[in-house]
Amino acid sequence: MNVEDMAKNEEIKPGARLEATDASRVNGDGGSGVVPSDEKDGLLDMIRREKNDQARHLVESGWMGDPRNLEFPGSNGDGAYTSIVSAAVGETERVHKQHLRALQETHQQQYPEFRLTKRGSQAKLNIHQTPMKDLLDKDKQPNHLRKLHVIELYSAVSFANQYGIAMNAHVAIRWDLLGIDDHAEAAGLLQEKFLKHLNQLHKDKIIAGVKRNGGNANQDQLHWIYVHECPPPNYCFHTHLLVGVPCGTENQFAAWVLARIKDISRAPSFDPDAVRVVCPTTVGPSDEQLIARQWVWLQYFCKGLDPKAKVKVAGYDDPVPLSHFIKSAYISPGPIKCWRRIGMSRNLRRNIRLGAGFKSEMELGRFDNRTLYTSILFDSWHAKAKLRRDAQPDMSEVFGKFFGEPPKTSEVEQAKTSDFNPFSR
Repeated sequence: MNVEDMAKNEEIKPGARLEATDASRVNGDGGSGVVPSDEKDGLLDMIRREKNDQARHLVESGWMGDPRNLEFPGSNGDGAYTSIVSAAVGETERVHKQHLRALQETHQQQYPEFRLTKRGSQAKLNIHQTPMKDLLDKDKQPNHLRKLHVIELYSAVSFANQYGIAMNAHVAIRWDLLGIDDHAEAAGLLQEKFLKHLNQLHKDKIIAGVKRNGGNANQDQLHWIYVHECPPPNYCFHTHLLVGVPCGTENQFAAWVLARIKDISRAPSFDPDAVRVVCPTTVGPSDEQLIARQWVWLQYFCKGLDPKAKVKVAGYDDPVPLSHFIKSAYISPGPIKCWRRIGMSRNLRRNIRLGAGFKSEMELGRFDNRTLYTSILFDSWHAKAKLRRDAQPDMSEVFGKFFGEPPKTSEVEQAKTSDFNPFSR
C-alpha cells in the first residue's frame, strides 16, 4: 500500500503533520527516518498536495498579498493554486519583495504627483505603531497631527525660504533622559529655558559675527519650528526642532545647544543621547543640499499625520489622503499631553505671512509632489540679492574723484612691514 492509499484509509487530511509513530508506519523504518526508495514518490506527492492546499487557503482567505501572513509555498509545489501564488508573489521572500518593489515603481510612474513610496523599513515602522490594547486606553491613544498642522509647518518653512533662509539644523531633545517626564513641564522649559535663550544668542552674538565677517546678514531674527512626539512602544516624550542657522555659525550653534541642554537637565548624570544636533557645514547659499535636507526633515516631522486627513487635488473627484504628499511613512505620535502640539517662531506665523501677502503651495491648494518640495523660492531670493549687489556702484571710484588718491606707503615703511615676521624668533 502506498502513501496515498494510507492517507485515504486513515483519513489523513492534506496539511496535517504526521506523528513519529505514523511516520514509522508509513515509512516502515521503525522511526529511523530513512524512506524506502519505492515510497519516496508517494511521500513527495503528499507534500505537493499539502503545499497546494496551503496556497488555496492563501488565495481564498485574501491573505496572499499580506507579507505578515504569507507562508511562501516553495519551489517544489506545482499544483494549480501553488502556481497562482508563485506567479503573484514569488516562491521566496526575496522574490516577493522584488515583486512589491516593482509594483510600487509602476504605481509611482502612473501617479508622479503622489509620494507612494515611503522611507523606512516595515519592521522598524511596525515597532512604533500603537498596539491594539493601548488603543483601548484613552491615556495612550495617539494625538495625531491634523491637516492644518502640516499645512502650517510647510507654509512656515516656505515663508523662510522666500527670504533666503534655509532651515538647515535639526535638533532632537529626549526629555525623559533629562529627568523631565511631565509633557507640559517639558514644553514650558523648551520655551523659557531653550528657545528664549536661543533667540537672544542669535541676536547678540551670531548676527554680530555674521555682519562683522561680511556674511549674509538678512537673518535679523531667528526662524524655527518644532513638533512634539511620544511614540510607542516606550512612549518617550521628545521634541524635534528645525532651525535656520546662518551659514558659518553651525559649529557655534551645535556647541551652544549641547551646553544649554546640560544646564536644563535634571538627571543625576548627563546622557549624551538626550540631545542630537544635525547641522552640516555648508559651502554657501548656493548649496542645493540645504533645501533638499530641509524638506526631508520637514516630512519626517509630519510622520505622525492623521491617516484620515484628506485634501482636494485638482483632477480628482474624491479627496486624496494628505499622507500621499509625505515621504516618511506613518509612525504613531503617541499621546501628547501638553497644550501646543507644534510651534514656530513669531516671524513665521500665519498673521505675519498674510501681512506679507504670502501663501504657500499647500495654502493655495496646489498639492503636487513635483512642485511642493523645490528650491524655487530660496534660489529666487538669492538671485535677486546677487542682482542688487551687482547693481551697486563701486564707491572707491566716487571717493577718488572728490578726495584724490589715498596716501601711499613709503618705501621704508613698506620694507619694515614686509620684513616683520612674528614667528621668526
